[in-house]
Amino acid sequence: MFDKLKSMGWERENTDFPFYRDNPNLSKNKWYALIVVSVFLAIGSFSWGYDVDITLGMFVSLILVAIYAFKGHFGEIVKVLELNDFWFIILCIIGEFILTLLLASILPGADVTAQDDVAVTLTVMNIIETAIQLVWEELYKFILFITALYVSYRFTGKRGFCVVIATLFALTFFGALHLSVYSDLFYSVVAIGYGSIVTAYAYLRTKNLLVSYLVHLCYDLLLMVLLYLATLLV
Repeated sequence: MFDKLKSMGWERENTDFPFYRDNPNLSKNKWYALIVVSVFLAIGSFSWGYDVDITLGMFVSLILVAIYAFKGHFGEIVKVLELNDFWFIILCIIGEFILTLLLASILPGADVTAQDDVAVTLTVMNIIETAIQLVWEELYKFILFITALYVSYRFTGKRGFCVVIATLFALTFFGALHLSVYSDLFYSVVAIGYGSIVTAYAYLRTKNLLVSYLVHLCYDLLLMVLLYLATLLV
């Protein structure tokens, strides 16, 4: 296990983030579409919250724009899993759980689970809804990240610096979107945004959105199971 961890490194060799330096190229209209949908969904989250119909509309709009912008290039975003990815996913889930406990211990009023109350029912429908919702979340974070990376790289040409800036931007923005749920901007950004840094790293290292999605999904399902078991013991 420790040998696996030691050999992981910061980034997987011989792979890079797509699109940000025309690898492959996206037209200006596609970049504009990605920026517009990001702003639109941000306004929607702040103004309308997370009603089921609104969330469905936001999900559909993001998917449609992603299909338009990334048509023919989804293989650059979602890739076949490698054998080492399974070890990495397990380690990331453990890391995410430790980080959540740490944040819960230092943030006043922090909710360790960061889940809605409905999660404790652990129904098949809740699991399906969670799986679908996380597609939206991971895709949205990717769009925020890759757009910020594209813009910052155009100005500086410094890849490492731009990756850090784009990651912080994506996590900050993603966390702030939860303000309508948690009613506390600081908590939303730190606990929800930066609290998902391990999941973000799963993508940063592998350049495979499927890896970060599976980390996020398995982690959330684990919490749902723990919540459900806790209710049985009360």
